[in-house]
Amino acid sequence: MNSMYRGIARVVLIFWAICESGQAQTIQKINHSADYFRAMQNQYLNRSVTINVTHVLPGQSAIEGRIDGYRSFAAFTEDGDSSGIIDVAVPTLAVDYFVNKYGTSLEYYPVNDNGELFPKTKPLTGTLLKYESDMVYGGGVLYILCPNVLDSMQDQSTPNQPDGGKVIKYTADYYRAFQDQYINQNVTVYVSKLDTLLKDSPIKDEDIPPGHQYLIATTYNDGLLGGSIHVAIPIMGIKKAIAKYGDEPRWNPAYGSDNKESPHKTQPLSGTLLRNKQGRPYILYSE
Repeated sequence: MNSMYRGIARVVLIFWAICESGQAQTIQKINHSADYFRAMQNQYLNRSVTINVTHVLPGQSAIEGRIDGYRSFAAFTEDGDSSGIIDVAVPTLAVDYFVNKYGTSLEYYPVNDNGELFPKTKPLTGTLLKYESDMVYGGGVLYILCPNVLDSMQDQSTPNQPDGGKVIKYTADYYRAFQDQYINQNVTVYVSKLDTLLKDSPIKDEDIPPGHQYLIATTYNDGLLGGSIHVAIPIMGIKKAIAKYGDEPRWNPAYGSDNKESPHKTQPLSGTLLRNKQGRPYILYSE
């Protein structure tokens, strides 16, 4: 009986060893995704790393505004079966170049002969660091610090791919990404709906003009979701604004017949792009 148990145990150990070997081989193959560097951070911390980026989004980072001279973005990555999101700190002077290079929306290669659809990626190289602070949830944030010289970013080659990423104009993502360029100017976004803030949202206590209240505008353009942005609307005009733009998305019957049409109906919303004392960009609504 003991020999039978020993035999079973040996089989289990062999099976476990095979699985571990397979995982190790998989990890070694996956070396340009956020998930890989997050899992292997002890090995790569404070070293130069390269990730394959599908697109970037502004205002999604826990370190936004915490590193002097830098703006932060969330970089979406993909390498084979591995993906993940990681914060990227970009020199303020290089933001325009960075956003135009990596884009704010996914782009895909044509479907291959096997019916597979793969996103386009571009390499991004920087130093893997960890921002540690009691002010950050969990005590620390893993991020990649981009070179602080614009020429160094421009030297990062992207073989066999066009330089520019897809950037969707007249959307929240666009103006949040290029906020330094448009601050204190009149802007227009295409809005599918307006949402009220949650009752316990800390954003309610942020600095905005007296007599105004924040609503959240969801934006679309060119058939693609363009993120959301806060809009400061006079309290007396809240009901009128919600009645105009809706608080639920409305289906667009033209969607599908034209790839420039969004799945939801949109209307233009205009106002002045401002930034409050907390560093949040928002639109001061004007009818």
